[in-house]
Amino acid sequence: MDEEAKAELLAFLVVGPLLAYARCGEWLRTDHLIESCQIWPSSNGAGGDGLERAKLVEGSRPLAEQA
Repeated sequence: MDEEAKAELLAFLVVGPLLAYARCGEWLRTDHLIESCQIWPSSNGAGGDGLERAKLVEGSRPLAEQA
């Protein structure tokens, strides 16, 4: 996965939880973020291994909570 694809996935993983929090007052659970992370590459034609995507999932929660 190139840097542009990583940035797009990270943005996707930050915006989703922000919308969920704004709507329901709760952050998305980790399993929901993982599921989103698995769906995203198939809709965008991006590759990348599971570990690389897992690191982005892990980094997305603190970013969303700071926003």
